[in-house]
Amino acid sequence: MYEFLKTLGFVTVAGLLTAAAVLTHSTTPGSPQVFSLQGQPFFPELKDWGAAASLEVYDFDESKNEPQAFKVEFKDGVWRIPSKDNYPADAKDRLKDVAGVFATLERGQLRSNVGEGGAEKSWIETQKDCGVIDPKAPLKDPTQGRGRRIVLRDSGDAVLADLIVGGEVEGAYGKRYVRKADEKQIYTATLDLEVSTKFGDWIESDLLQLEPAAITSITVRRYTVDEEQIRLGRIYLDDEDTIVLGQTDGRWTVDGMTDEQQASMAAVDSMTETLSELTIKDVLPFSVDELFRVGIFPTNDGVFSNEGELRVDLETGVRYNLRFGEVVRGEEDEEGLRRYLWIDAEAFYDALPNPEDAAAREAADKRVAELNERFAGWFYVIGARSFDALRPSRKGLLEPRSEPIDAEPGTNFFPPVDDHGTDDGHGHEDPPGEDPPLGDARPPEDGAVTPEDGTPEDGAVTPEDGAPEDGAVTPEDGTQEDGAVTPEDRTPEDGAPEETPKDDAAPPPAEEAPPPAEETPPPAEETPPPAEETPP
Repeated sequence: MYEFLKTLGFVTVAGLLTAAAVLTHSTTPGSPQVFSLQGQPFFPELKDWGAAASLEVYDFDESKNEPQAFKVEFKDGVWRIPSKDNYPADAKDRLKDVAGVFATLERGQLRSNVGEGGAEKSWIETQKDCGVIDPKAPLKDPTQGRGRRIVLRDSGDAVLADLIVGGEVEGAYGKRYVRKADEKQIYTATLDLEVSTKFGDWIESDLLQLEPAAITSITVRRYTVDEEQIRLGRIYLDDEDTIVLGQTDGRWTVDGMTDEQQASMAAVDSMTETLSELTIKDVLPFSVDELFRVGIFPTNDGVFSNEGELRVDLETGVRYNLRFGEVVRGEEDEEGLRRYLWIDAEAFYDALPNPEDAAAREAADKRVAELNERFAGWFYVIGARSFDALRPSRKGLLEPRSEPIDAEPGTNFFPPVDDHGTDDGHGHEDPPGEDPPLGDARPPEDGAVTPEDGTPEDGAVTPEDGAPEDGAVTPEDGTQEDGAVTPEDRTPEDGAPEETPKDDAAPPPAEEAPPPAEETPPPAEETPPPAEETPP
């Protein structure tokens, strides 16, 4: 009996030890079975990267104490964002990239569940330490330490990948703690994946699809609708101003600018860059019932908007109309208040190089139809920075001219160059460094011979004398022009001039000398040839 009980006791202990070993093997992170998964892919079944038809991203918003969901899916042949009223998304390549990362993602080092003191921590505490608590977990679980959950599904809604991404591994650059949503093992993994949940990052960034070089003109209509009058059924516009900018061969002008002004290229560049890369913050489905709320007012005289409008004409014959509506209530970011924007397009053939070109008109009509199909269903939301750039003041569009006007005469954008002479008052009648002629007499023509009392040109020969030295003076009439002498007073050949004392009482030359035409006979009859007059 004693031997039987002893044997039974051994069997019982052995059974308990075996059971404990089995349990330990199946649940302890350090068991060979769990370690054997290190270096293996997380999702070995994910072979076709292009099979992903939807992406779901969940984050926990601690300020709202609730999870936030973002989803992109391929539906009815179009990538859409369900959380934004199925707005079209630019997601095909993005989802393929995410699927490629998940397909090649490998399990790294197994994260231990044992704390520093050797006692095993609870599963929740371990997740919290690694930042891999499911963001969709019940609120009874800690709100801190929640990770980001990323789910990929195929077109049949089957799960291709479901991963919770946690915090960075300390001291290991590029590594994070991760776990599959349906597993309780936490691994490190080398993960270079940033999946944005910003709406603007998933849509077509080039909303208007225009090239700044193709713009022929921009019309800024600045005004504010009087909302008090709107309630009475009337439209009144306050602070109205219309500014027209034109572009020809890359040169911009502003209507009404003076010769001392030019277009501010900083303001113009800000406008054109904003137009070519218009950033959309949010969207609201179009509804006639929403028109007044967003600040758009259709009337018999046209459509008016709360804060004015912008018209952009292209050389392709397409005109964009951008209407700035009301401020989005309760929404503000680092830029400031957001605002509604309504966009439509129309054909404007006058902007074509040849407005009568039938093929160009047809192409413009086709492009307008494509754009309106894109714009028609939505009110857009833009930031304060975009609004300010697209609604400049006249003062902000002008600056002092920094260089002379150099446009061709007769252009529409710059005044023609004046065809002025030497008497326009600009001071170029008398070249610097030369003495003006005496009295009111005009300088003689080059090479002309002067009469006795006139002023000879440099080098001119007098009737009786040879060429005098510079600085000679006359005995009777005062100082003459440079180099002039009288017939009675010659300069000796040795070059020494014979000076005559100046008569202080002599009247001014202009009053004493009679008019040359009355006193002097024609030079040709009076002056003998120089060879006969001057002795050798």
